[in-house]
Amino acid sequence: MFQTRLTYELTDNINTYFTYATGWKAAAVNLSSDTRPPDPMTGLGREANPEDVTLYEFGVKASWDRGFVNVALFDQTIEGFQSNLFVGTSFVLANAEEQSVRGFEIDSLYQPFDPLTLTFGLTYLDPEYDSFTQAPCTSLSGFLPPECVPGVASFDASGFRPAGISPISISTSATYTHQFNDGLDGFVRGEFLFESATQVIENTPRAVAERTVENLNISAGLAFESGFEIVGFVRNALDNQWLLSAFPSVAQSGSFTGYLNEPRTYGVTLRASF
Repeated sequence: MFQTRLTYELTDNINTYFTYATGWKAAAVNLSSDTRPPDPMTGLGREANPEDVTLYEFGVKASWDRGFVNVALFDQTIEGFQSNLFVGTSFVLANAEEQSVRGFEIDSLYQPFDPLTLTFGLTYLDPEYDSFTQAPCTSLSGFLPPECVPGVASFDASGFRPAGISPISISTSATYTHQFNDGLDGFVRGEFLFESATQVIENTPRAVAERTVENLNISAGLAFESGFEIVGFVRNALDNQWLLSAFPSVAQSGSFTGYLNEPRTYGVTLRASF
């Protein structure tokens, strides 16, 4: 792994930087009970070669008394990208010659007045298989091309968009704190996460398994001077549903199985420190 960074201070409150970094990920071997040697008829395999990663990033960081804003533009390329998908009875390991992702990220915090803290984060991602000439037909059935006829093990997936990566992600929060008399502190907090529509996984068609995330969490709590704390929370307050993962069903050809997120959940947490 190698990394170098150049920084330049424009003003006392604004800093810019440029980063060049490389990384490496070791080879992978599937050791599950259903592992098997590579099958030229199905494209199923149990090994993947190492990955080599190259990253370019340019960013600006600005801060002031009441908050900060960080902006980063990046371009990452992975040579030998390891594709690993569950196909119902086993895992498929394969290497794409090259996968890349370009995008930008914004991270910010603002305190309009002392008790209130607001945060906002935005990420845009544009991933692509730049070169994936031996993509297994079995594992990438979510967008099977005409080339994948019976007896054909692979096809050229170059130019396809990898699944599971939302183009736009937004996370934001608001926290209000208040100090009561007699050493009692309280807070109210809301968090919201949005992830735009994306195909959940590549071996399940987008029409079957597309995901959009809209998740609201709310919490409130009191902390006593004695060290006792009580926090009440609601997770997934909007009770929205989305798929965490999906895969072809084992014994029913043409059907699929998926895992949903947790429904709306209420709870209370009690803590004591001594």
